[in-house]
Amino acid sequence: YMPLAISLSHKLVKKLADFDISKKQDRANITNLRLVPGTTKLYRSYHPYYAGHDGVPTERVRIEEIQKLIEELGIKSDINLCEDKTSTVGNYYTIDNGQNKITYEITIPDYYQNILDNNNVFYIGDKRFGGNGIIPSADHVYYYSDSEYMLQWLKQLFDFINDESNQTPFLMHCEIGVDRTGVFSAIFAALCGATWDEIVADYETSNNLCIKEFRDANILKYSFERMLKVEDITKEADIKSLLYQYFISSGYISQSDLDSVVAKITAE
Repeated sequence: YMPLAISLSHKLVKKLADFDISKKQDRANITNLRLVPGTTKLYRSYHPYYAGHDGVPTERVRIEEIQKLIEELGIKSDINLCEDKTSTVGNYYTIDNGQNKITYEITIPDYYQNILDNNNVFYIGDKRFGGNGIIPSADHVYYYSDSEYMLQWLKQLFDFINDESNQTPFLMHCEIGVDRTGVFSAIFAALCGATWDEIVADYETSNNLCIKEFRDANILKYSFERMLKVEDITKEADIKSLLYQYFISSGYISQSDLDSVVAKITAE
């Protein structure tokens, strides 16, 4: 049985007026930007400049707020779990506020451009980073979580984090920060000792975006159970040890790879 990842019946699109950006929680909800559980140096979010939901009324403010938060948090390195979106710069997207449609240009702010210029942006699957040339999809991370591709992507990602030239704090995202970001964030959280309840709570927080993208945590549960070959992940007391055993036994990822990553993203 493979649960469906997406249901559109649970959440409607929220208007900008439904968020109060002066409140920390609303700001976090609209940007999907927050610290990954168990870590101190790894954040997750919506894409920092690409408009993933053209026409949604909150899209413009969401991107503006993400860019402000990245600078406020002092993000030094960026982990991109989708294709390179720099080619979209100069393109346009719209927001529909219910009365009219307004068009905006996709731009990269100076702060993020500096991260790009310093070569501190990672593109998963990209052969420039030793990748396999394949970019993960939502189907990959949910339904083929036990594939060699996942191990190759994780090894590539761990190498990027462990590279001394890539400093903390890190930001990790895909297009909207829900599926690929949700699964990879859950893996990092588990590696850093987060409980399953904490991991699920973080995963489901992305539903607060309210952009007609609802995710049930059963799909995340399926991903972990397929990866680790366990019947019920909720009954496993030490998911961290299970992940360590799985990664090390695969031959792709070493104990030192894992220890170094965990130390770097949990540093005080």
